[in-house]
Parts: sequence; structure tokens; C-alpha cells
Amino acid sequence: MPDFFRGTVAPTGGNRSEWSAAVGNWSKVSSDLKTVADWLHNLSSTDQIGLIGFCWGGLQVVRACSNLSTIFFTGISIHGSQITINEVKPLQQPMLFIVAGSDPPLQPNVSNAIEQANPEISKQCEYKTYENMRHGFVAAGANYSNPENVAAIDDVHLTVRNYLDKITNNFSVSLSINFYFLLILFIFSFDLYI
Repeated sequence: MPDFFRGTVAPTGGNRSEWSAAVGNWSKVSSDLKTVADWLHNLSSTDQIGLIGFCWGGLQVVRACSNLSTIFFTGISIHGSQITINEVKPLQQPMLFIVAGSDPPLQPNVSNAIEQANPEISKQCEYKTYENMRHGFVAAGANYSNPENVAAIDDVHLTVRNYLDKITNNFSVSLSINFYFLLILFIFSFDLYI
């Protein structure tokens, strides 16, 4: 996994948006994603690479499934941050969106924008909200001493597995692809909605 933050960490005070704009620069992120995809292609004979992103990484997955759609066949955004209607309109690959109850809702605005922009892709997108969970419940904000949080994490794992099973079966016929790799973007938020 590339170091998208380039050895830096989010500032604890001051202006985070300046830092976020620097590390979140799409030209840098997309270059890193292409490099990792090339490495995976050289490592194996796979033609299918999917992405999973948490928080800020979820936004980058949306961007990759829009702008690098010939490289990545699907994406999974888990409590993705800053996902807007304008970010999802150019979506060219199906995605699974998972959010917490404290995250901005994806339906109807985001789902409608995808449906209007690309009805075929929209039919393959899925959405799941964990109403009793807070932003970060699957990643940096997970509370493993809370049985409800652990059960939600287990359900996320099952949801992701089922989605990938479904989406790879849909694609295997049309693309003749034998297997897939996932590039996991463990990007934890510097801007938790706590």
C-alpha cells in the first residue's frame, strides 16, 4: 500500500484543509494507484483489481472507479468522507457504499446522482447503513470491547464478501476473468465525525 500521506500526519491543530489538499491531490494519488496496479499485474496474472477505502480512502476509491475505470473493476467505500454528488456522477464502475448512522446519508442524493449519470452502473451499486454505529466503526474508531460494534464489523465483512462474490460472477462471464485482487486503502480519517 502506498503512503498517500507521504510520511506526514494530519495536523492536530490549525488548518487541516491545506494539508488535506496537499496529500489528497488526485494527480499524486492516481499515480500511486497506477504504480500499485502495475506491481500487482506484474506479480500475478490477474486482470481484475478492486479497491477498498476507509474514510478519506473511500473518496479516493470513488475517484478511482471514475477516473481509472480501465484499471479497477469495482470499489468499496466504507464510511467514506467527502463523497458528494459531483464526485459520484462520473462513476464508471460499480461500488459498494457502507456508512455509519452518523455519516452523511448516501440515499437518496448520492444514489440518485449515480442512477441519473449512469443507470447501468447504478444497478450494480449497493448501499448499506449501520444506523447504530459512528463514523470509523470498522477502522480507526472501532471499539472491539463493544459487542454491537464487533457484530457490525463481522456483518461488514460478510457484506463485502457477498458483494465481491456477486460482482465477480457478473463480470467473469463478460470479461473472462479468473480471479481478482484487492488493493486495500487503509486510510484512516484525520477528520472523524465523532
